[in-house]
Amino acid sequence: MQKNVGLKTALKVLSGALSVSYLTAGLLAADYDLVIKNGIMVDGTGVPGVAATIGIKDGLITYVGDAESLDADEVVDAKGLVVSPGFVDAHNHSESVYINPADHLNTAYLLQGVTTTIVGNDGFLNPEQIKGLQKYIAEYGTGTNVAAYVGHNGVRRVVMGSEQRAPTSEELAKMKALVHEGMEEGAIGFSTGLMYDPGKFSDTAEVIALAKEAAPYGGTYDSHIRNPVHDLIGSATEAIEIGRSAGIGAKISHAKLVGLPNKSKMPEFLKLVEDARSEGLNVVTDQYPYNGAATSFLWDMIALPEQFAESQNKDDAYGSAKDRATLKTLLAVQENLPSIAAFNEAGGRGFSWVDAVGYTAMRIVDAPENPELVGKHISELASEWAVSGFEALARIIVNSSQPILMTLGSVEESNVQKLLVQPWNMVSSDGAWADASKELRMHHPRSTGSFPRVVGHYARDLKLMSMEEAIRKMTSFPVAFMGLGKRGIIREGYVADIAIFNPDEIVDRSTWVDPDLMSVGMVDVIVAGKLVLKDGKPTGTASGTFIKLAHD
Repeated sequence: MQKNVGLKTALKVLSGALSVSYLTAGLLAADYDLVIKNGIMVDGTGVPGVAATIGIKDGLITYVGDAESLDADEVVDAKGLVVSPGFVDAHNHSESVYINPADHLNTAYLLQGVTTTIVGNDGFLNPEQIKGLQKYIAEYGTGTNVAAYVGHNGVRRVVMGSEQRAPTSEELAKMKALVHEGMEEGAIGFSTGLMYDPGKFSDTAEVIALAKEAAPYGGTYDSHIRNPVHDLIGSATEAIEIGRSAGIGAKISHAKLVGLPNKSKMPEFLKLVEDARSEGLNVVTDQYPYNGAATSFLWDMIALPEQFAESQNKDDAYGSAKDRATLKTLLAVQENLPSIAAFNEAGGRGFSWVDAVGYTAMRIVDAPENPELVGKHISELASEWAVSGFEALARIIVNSSQPILMTLGSVEESNVQKLLVQPWNMVSSDGAWADASKELRMHHPRSTGSFPRVVGHYARDLKLMSMEEAIRKMTSFPVAFMGLGKRGIIREGYVADIAIFNPDEIVDRSTWVDPDLMSVGMVDVIVAGKLVLKDGKPTGTASGTFIKLAHD
C-alpha cells in the first residue's frame, strides 16, 4: 500500500510541475473514495470495539485495519467517536415519506443513525405499491435504504375489498398470485396486520397458505399479531404456528405486553418464544423502546354510527363528526352514549381502537388542563368515577377544551426492559416522519428517538446491555434475519452503510408532549459509501436504494 501511495504522490507532483496531460485519471485516482480514521469500530457482531481505519471504495468497505494513513479523496476523523454499521429499522412506516420528493431524505432517521428502513409491515403493501415505491426511489433517490414486505391486507383488499368473510378458492388463488408477484419484485417476505381490517376477517389457514408463497424465496413472515391485548399468548402462538407451517422464519412485530391484564405475562411470553426456538424455529421479535404504543387524541379515535356520522362510506370505520365541537355535543347527550359505545366496542364498521385495545390499555400521557389525569388508564378512571369505560372517555372529551393525548397500548416500563435484553429481540421504531411538511408526522417519540434511546439511555445509562450488544440488535441481527445481503457488519466486501456517533452524547430527546425533538449525538452517516449526514447535518445526498431480498 505504501508503494502505491508513493507512486501516486510522485505522479501528481510530476503532473503539476510539467503539465503532463497524458497522465491518466486512473493513475491519479485515490485508492479510496472515503477513509474513516481514529475511531473505535464496533463492527456489528457483538464483539468489543477496537481502534480501526476503514477504507471505502465504490460504495463498499474495501479495507479494515490499522493503517495510519490511506490515500483517499475524503477523510473523516472519528477521534473520540464510535464507528458502527448503520442501524436497520426492522419495522417502519415511512412509505409515504419516500414517495414525497420534498421529504425523501428521511432526516429524522438519519439523525438516529438509521441507514435502512423496513416498510410494508402490518400487511399494508400490495405489489403495485411496491413497484411504485421502487419507481420513486429510482427517480428521486432516498436518504436511507428501503426494503419492503408484501402485505396480507394489501393483497386481500385488491382481491376482496373489505369483505368480512373467508375467501373462495378462486380468491385465495388470486391472493397467492399477488404474494408471489410481490416476492418476484424483491419483497423480503410476507407481512400481516391481523388486528386491522380486512386482515382481521381471515383465519389462520388463509394466512399460512399465503405465507407459503414466500418460502421458495427464503422470505420471512412478519406479524402484527391478531389480538395483542385480549389474547396476547394465543395471538403470539398463532404467529409462531404460521411460520412453522409455512416453513419460514417468523417475527412478532413491535412485541410488547399491552394493557393492565397482560403486565404479569412476561414469563409466559418469553417461554413461548424460547420453546419455539429450542424446537429449531427461527422465531424472533422486534420492539420499539417506549412504554406506550400508538398515540391518539381522544376525540380522534371515536367511531360514530351512521345516524351520527357525516361519512356514510361503509368502508370507513371512522365515521367522522364535522368538528370537535359537534362530537362534544353528541357525547354530552347521555341518551346517545349507549349506541355510540356499542358501535365502538363492536369494532365500528370493521375496526375501532376501543374494540382493538379496550379501556385497560388506554393510558393518558398529556392533559394540559387536568395534569392529574396523566398516567391514568381509562379503566381506572371509570372505576374511580363509577361509570362505564366509554362514559369515562366521553366525560373527558366533553369537559376538555385542549387536546388530551393518550397511548392506545400502555406497557409497563419493567417489561420494556425485560424484553429489550433478549438476544432474539431486535430494535424498531414503528414510526414515520416527514421532514419538511410534517403532514405525515406520527405523534409518538419513537419516530425521532428509538435508536439513540437504546444506545444512550438503556445501554449506556441504565447498563442493561453493552453498547456492542445494542448495536448488534440494530445491525447484523436484523440484516441476517431479513436477508438483506452483505450489510450490517463492518467487514471488507460489505456495503458501506455506516453510523459515526459520540458515545457520551447520543440520546433521544423526544417526549410524548414534544415528539418532534430530534435525537443528538449522531455525527456522520454514510449510505452506500456517500456521506448523507456530516457534522450532524444532512448533506442533501440521496444515495439510498431499494434493497431486494438477497438469495445468496
